[in-house]
Amino acid sequence: MSVKINGDETAAALALDEVFDVLVSSRRRAVLYELYGRSDPIALSDLAIAVSRSEPNGIDTEGITADETVTTDRGVVLALDHVHLPKLQQAGLVEYDRTERTVQLNRIPGQFERYLRFAAEDEQRTGTIDATV
Repeated sequence: MSVKINGDETAAALALDEVFDVLVSSRRRAVLYELYGRSDPIALSDLAIAVSRSEPNGIDTEGITADETVTTDRGVVLALDHVHLPKLQQAGLVEYDRTERTVQLNRIPGQFERYLRFAAEDEQRTGTIDATV
């Protein structure tokens, strides 16, 4: 979500409770880490693979067939489609096109970005996830 102030488009701030509500889910954080720095939309299926790889019991897609990958990631696709992406879209952080099945990061409010960066640094430090912001 963005707001025009004096003709400039800026990202709208989120309430602190909303920030933590978004960041409480490791899958939502993984989505944001994957989208951060991308300018083009990503296919939901590709996003699901990236999120799956980031999870502690994540899949290693090397050496398995596309059908096996699709089967493995189906649960992640469903969770992203029905839970996580709508939540991120409601917060104004992503644009999710259900028809095209693509996701794109919106402009992130500076105050939210600080918390996201802190989460990424903490997860990298502890080895929980390969996170970059």
